[in-house]
Amino acid sequence: MQQDTSLREALKPNDSIERYRSLVLGDISRFLSYAKFQEVKQCPCCGSLKIDFAFSKNEFLFSKCNECQFIFVNPIPSEDSLRNYYRTSQASQYFQTHIIRPTTEKRIDTIIRPRAIWLKESVEKFIGSEKTVAILDIGCSVGLLLSQAKTFGWKLYGTEYESNAAEVSRKLGVELLDPELNSIHQHCLNFDIITMFEVLEHVGQPLYFLNNIHELIRDGGLLALTVPNIKGLEYKILGLEHGNIAPPAHLNYFCISSLTRLLKRASFKIVSIETPGLLDIQNILQHRRNHPEFEISSNNPFIVSADEFSSLNILNEAIKSSNNGVLSNLQAYLQDTMMSGHLRIIAQKI
Repeated sequence: MQQDTSLREALKPNDSIERYRSLVLGDISRFLSYAKFQEVKQCPCCGSLKIDFAFSKNEFLFSKCNECQFIFVNPIPSEDSLRNYYRTSQASQYFQTHIIRPTTEKRIDTIIRPRAIWLKESVEKFIGSEKTVAILDIGCSVGLLLSQAKTFGWKLYGTEYESNAAEVSRKLGVELLDPELNSIHQHCLNFDIITMFEVLEHVGQPLYFLNNIHELIRDGGLLALTVPNIKGLEYKILGLEHGNIAPPAHLNYFCISSLTRLLKRASFKIVSIETPGLLDIQNILQHRRNHPEFEISSNNPFIVSADEFSSLNILNEAIKSSNNGVLSNLQAYLQDTMMSGHLRIIAQKI
């Protein structure tokens, strides 16, 4: 039975993704030759001291908080090390030129335009629409989202480390600000909404980062963000073989519990939370095609009990043999039950 992975292929061409992942391994090797690290004793999300070693991958160690279930690289790389990583990353440059750019039109139709409409509706619901909205998109890449926000008459600001992507954004009329948030304070700018799509998982000090974000948002303004949901089905099944378990690019692995606590510590109130992911099932199917020998590991650190392991094996076999209609319904079920691997939140400054 040929099961449909066409959406994933249109957004993440498999050959390009495999090449990207090989470049990531080269980036990691170079990074480990110069990076400095510092061990963390408290959970970066909730502040608990109850953290334990969880697992290792590619020579990085991971800890897990027993209070909020946050998983993170520990020891964490220094900020200077991370900045150098992104400045020199061959994988990041390849991702922009060989994955983002060739799939731009499909991304606009499938992800960017619906995301922009969601932002506009959220602003109207939680702020109102009586004024011109100032939006800051952290990690704006090539400015696709901001180009959609431009049609709303919003004032456009962005940050981006990758120089080629930043230049594309600038040509679209985006005012590029220094990615170091502290310097933005010096411009005395305040934003109605700040967006961070697939950003917070990359940040070495998430609470410090969100505290800075908080200062840049006007009273009652909004923070919109997405992160991978480590309790999503694709992570439960693929475990450490999932391509997103990829330090030093991805340092933080959130779930609803951990992200809720982190945002509360940073003085944000969650007003909307959902898991609207589209690709959980297709990611699982594609991994199986690339690795026909794949089976769920009994050492998968994202599985919490023997009963869950048994249930996931049954579900994995069902995915393997189900038709596209059943798989589509299963993806919709994951969205409805907060079990997708993609977590999306609107939080309001308090």
